[in-house]
Amino acid sequence: VLASRRERQARQVAEMSARLESLGSQLEVARRESTTDGLTHLFNRRAFDDQLPRVSELARLRGCQAALLIIDLDHFKKVNDTWGHPAGDAVIRVLAHECIRVFKRKGDFVARYGGEEVVVLLTDLQPVEAVAQADKLRQVLAGTTVAWEGAVLQVTCSIGVAAWKPDEAPAQWLARADAALYRAK
Repeated sequence: VLASRRERQARQVAEMSARLESLGSQLEVARRESTTDGLTHLFNRRAFDDQLPRVSELARLRGCQAALLIIDLDHFKKVNDTWGHPAGDAVIRVLAHECIRVFKRKGDFVARYGGEEVVVLLTDLQPVEAVAQADKLRQVLAGTTVAWEGAVLQVTCSIGVAAWKPDEAPAQWLARADAALYRAK
């Protein structure tokens, strides 16, 4: 009777262990999907909203530099209105691809912010370097085209850059980057 009971308990423990492992894998997939933009495979707005205060706090604790970039595709509404949303999606995917190519350091954080906007958090570099990186992306995109139904769509962007300041809240930092974007446009 005891041997039978031990066998049954061992099977139950093995089954529970397998189920727990499966649930852990499912949870990891769900977590990854909840922070990833489906169109671009960049981080999404939710992930950015979580990351911004982390980067701000890390910069404060370490006494290091950080920069926030907001990238907006120029005349994007015209692309959607003229060629349709699938063409707009193709242009957004090109922007995402080029952002990943330009902002490739381990700590660089690239996320789709909404619509045709992408945000980038850069750490451990001087403001002048952040501006240089932003300009590099701007130049790369200016030389990029998207072939669509026999047409060639030109891709350009405007970029707002704001260096982190120790005395401001993350929302203020974001507002300064947004204001810089509107000045750039």
